[in-house]
Amino acid sequence: MILSFIDFLTFKSLFSGPKVELMKVADLTVEELQALIKKTIHEELQELLADPDAGYELTKEIEARLASSLQSTERVPFEEVKKRYNLR
Repeated sequence: MILSFIDFLTFKSLFSGPKVELMKVADLTVEELQALIKKTIHEELQELLADPDAGYELTKEIEARLASSLQSTERVPFEEVKKRYNLR
């Protein structure tokens, strides 16, 4: 989840106990702001880099297609891939 500017300026404190208070960035210490930024970046990277297929099992059909693909010597040149997918 990417924080909007408003969400970033006013957010639930990461540093309070059971009682959660809204805080402004101006009220944070440098260390608290750095911790918030690190936490936000870490969460975003986890979301972006997570394997969406984690926990799923491959079907026999997909396993066979992968094995066939790996054994194949046919290759598609990069220039052809760029053409097929309108890449620059």
